[in-house]
Amino acid sequence: MSQNITVRLTAEEKVELERLVAAQREASLASRRAFCAVGAYSQWIIERAFSELPTRPGRASEYCLAVGTMTADGTAEAVHIWEDVPPDTADPVKEQGPLAQFFATRCN
Repeated sequence: MSQNITVRLTAEEKVELERLVAAQREASLASRRAFCAVGAYSQWIIERAFSELPTRPGRASEYCLAVGTMTADGTAEAVHIWEDVPPDTADPVKEQGPLAQFFATRCN
């Protein structure tokens, strides 16, 4: 069967489904807020830690706190975001489709 089917909901099903959808939306928003909060706080921790080290300004922005490495004694790994990432040697124009190639070669 490959076509959509319209299902008639009972009044109770409609109310319950609306309640569950609202709860799912709120949970999704809360999850996004928590994700952002973890990222912001992790970056604050890295900035604080790097301010105590003899490093050049801006060095902390090259690191990400690997939250999953947090230990019971209170340590976590700060991982260099470009470590083990090979340099990009691809030609970005050739990697794009024909329309992007057209604009890249004629609109610069």
